[in-house]
Amino acid sequence: MITKIKWGIEILCVIEISKNQSIEAIDQLLSRISHQLQRNEVPVHLTSDDRRLINQLNNMTIYGSELCVDDPNTSLLTILNRIQEWQTNENFHQPILYIMQPLRWLYNNIQFQEPCFKPDHANVHLDRIEPMSKRIENQLKHLHQLFIE
Repeated sequence: MITKIKWGIEILCVIEISKNQSIEAIDQLLSRISHQLQRNEVPVHLTSDDRRLINQLNNMTIYGSELCVDDPNTSLLTILNRIQEWQTNENFHQPILYIMQPLRWLYNNIQFQEPCFKPDHANVHLDRIEPMSKRIENQLKHLHQLFIE
């Protein structure tokens, strides 16, 4: 049974740091950005020094879904500014990690009397699962018809 879905956008940023740049300063900047993203603090808050440091990163390549990152030379600032927009678009914001538990986890005791945990129906992500599963089910039916008939 799926008990939790982590939604997200997968992006890989490859940075080549020149000898005259401070590795520690860049590492601290990326760490601050990472912490904000992990807590879903979007838009990401950047100081003027943060922006200056990002703009100094000239040798950077960004990879991601072609829907999100169509040009590998897209700036990190552009990516960070688009995250909030991408989160509202189901083509970009996808389930990337499923947390699963055995069915026993739902019940208080071995006899499986009644569940001790009920899902939060106010979760907007749970509402998106049913249409996605129906779409997948329809695609499977279509494939089945193609191969069987």
